[in-house]
Amino acid sequence: MRAIFSGEALQSRQGTADDLFGFELHLECDRRGTSVLILVVEDDVLIREFMVEALREEGFDVIHASNGEEALQWCRRKVADVLVTDVKLPGGIDGWEIAERCREHDADLPVIYTTGFSPVQPRPVPGSVLMQKPYHPDEIVSAIRKATEDRSA
Repeated sequence: MRAIFSGEALQSRQGTADDLFGFELHLECDRRGTSVLILVVEDDVLIREFMVEALREEGFDVIHASNGEEALQWCRRKVADVLVTDVKLPGGIDGWEIAERCREHDADLPVIYTTGFSPVQPRPVPGSVLMQKPYHPDEIVSAIRKATEDRSA
């Protein structure tokens, strides 16, 4: 499944959950396109913007959220092909819970956790990857490509 947005909506709204929920979201069920849609969940605005830009430069479509509540709104829509989430997030929903709840909607969703510090007991979903911050964008790109290859195999 692939999310299709108008180019204007993506350019003017930067793909955030808050901004795009007012726009009609069209889901294309066939996989004619080769683009992979990544949901990035990161509360640090600089890290999030850096990651989004790096992934878009590599040809990925990216939507992003700054907290667990926004991320779960996207997960319920089942639009992402890969979830990349920070573990420690503001509010009551951390990256572990985001992945668990997203997997309720898509049992095979590839998950890549990122963390510089995690105050909670690790509980990754099966088949996920945990990356320590700081990381190089090439490491995230490589992990995403491997996850999508494994999923399509």
